Amino acid sequence: MIWFIGLFPAVVFLFVLPILETELGKKDRYRTNSVYGFRSTKAVKNAENWRKAQAIVRNSSFVFGGCQLLFTLLSKRLLQWSDDWFLVGNTVVFFLLIVVQFFWINSKLD
Repeated sequence: MIWFIGLFPAVVFLFVLPILETELGKKDRYRTNSVYGFRSTKAVKNAENWRKAQAIVRNSSFVFGGCQLLFTLLSKRLLQWSDDWFLVGNTVVFFLLIVVQFFWINSKLD
């Protein structure tokens, strides 16, 4: 059961975020919305930044999801952590990847 909980952040990064972004992007035609999408001061500044930010999020989610998946598999098999430390480690790595993704995307915007 712990494996499913530990793999949840990787599934979110690899599948849920890119699919949602692709589907909602088709319906919105990339207009800035208040419901879903990457939002920062730079991203909502104009329509071009909004489109660019959403494309970068979609593509970078696969990379960060792969990192999360790799960490999950390695931490469970190689480090032999207890279930508690496994979940704590996955949570910390997930939030660190979210922060890194946020700052990295902001650095790519005008």
